[in-house]
Amino acid sequence: MRYESYAQELEDIILYVALQDVDEGFYIDIGANDPIEISVTKFFYDRGWSGINVEPLRSKCALLENERPRDINLCIGISDRRGETAVVAAGSGSTFSDKVAQNLGYSNNNKYMKTTLTLSDIFEKYPSLKAFAEKMTEVAENILTEAVKASDENNRNYIAELGKYNKPGEPIIIPALLDDMLADSGMVEDTILHDDSIELCLTEQAANNRYRERYDANSSTEIEIICAKHALWIYDEKGGKRADFSNSLLENVDLSNCNLCGADFSGAVFINCNLDDASMCDADFKGAKFKQCSLRHFTAEGANFTESDFYNSDLRGAYFTASNFTNAKMADCNFHEASFMNCCLESWITTDCNLKIADMRNVSYDESAWLEDNNECMSMGGM
Repeated sequence: MRYESYAQELEDIILYVALQDVDEGFYIDIGANDPIEISVTKFFYDRGWSGINVEPLRSKCALLENERPRDINLCIGISDRRGETAVVAAGSGSTFSDKVAQNLGYSNNNKYMKTTLTLSDIFEKYPSLKAFAEKMTEVAENILTEAVKASDENNRNYIAELGKYNKPGEPIIIPALLDDMLADSGMVEDTILHDDSIELCLTEQAANNRYRERYDANSSTEIEIICAKHALWIYDEKGGKRADFSNSLLENVDLSNCNLCGADFSGAVFINCNLDDASMCDADFKGAKFKQCSLRHFTAEGANFTESDFYNSDLRGAYFTASNFTNAKMADCNFHEASFMNCCLESWITTDCNLKIADMRNVSYDESAWLEDNNECMSMGGM
């Protein structure tokens, strides 16, 4: 099929190739000028799109008002600050740049002051546009966060499934624009845009910066200080501070016999760590990963292990009573005399683990029912 281009360098056709699956989309045309001649948005307007046209020349604004009744047409300039800025007009063109005006031979006789707003002002004035911009930013940040979490030293690739981000009543994301935002983030080396997903490869630096903090065998003094402050926090003493190991890498770290009840380990990665005889009741381990760790006689009653991952770890005699393991995964782990009594195991996956040698009394495979029962027990306990 042949298309008629209105743009100067076929920009509208090039954009349409990427955005042809978007029905009734939205655009912002800064320096819109004429509604037809050399217009990047005319092609899209004719296909049901609408948007905001910003044009400082009154003559061109009048044409836009006449030709684009569905659009919002603003006879102003866009700047990094609101106020008034000198604009130089010549024929059908205009510029706020003295340097550009000089290069194009524009005369200062056609120079006058024009109201300017920032893009933020435009967003505030039109809530639907602001909501769209916020949604696109939120989705891009979420994809980058998930990509970084999923990466490691051997794999920097990630596939973002886009379907889950389109929800009823919320602005619809534009895949091509999202692809551009990811590519311009500085964290992505390359992207491949598919109909329902975006395949991306993180930069090496982005993948290496996935951890908020890193601890190893040489961090013993630092960890002792964190544990000491946490002990004060537990007893609500002055100088206390909750231990925060969230999204951290702990490699070859000795946490044996530590009391870190209530600490935050969400998203943390434990590699070859010793947690023998440690007490971490009510701690948050959501999304944490344990690789080749020892948790012998480890106690974590009432802890949150949702979406956690245990691999080739020793859990002999560990005590996990009343903890939540929804969507957790365990592979090649030793469960001898480990207790999962009263735990929630909804969508729990185990591979090469012998559950028969563990205490599995009164476990639940329904998180909603398990949470309701726990809340009832807490309410009764507080009466």
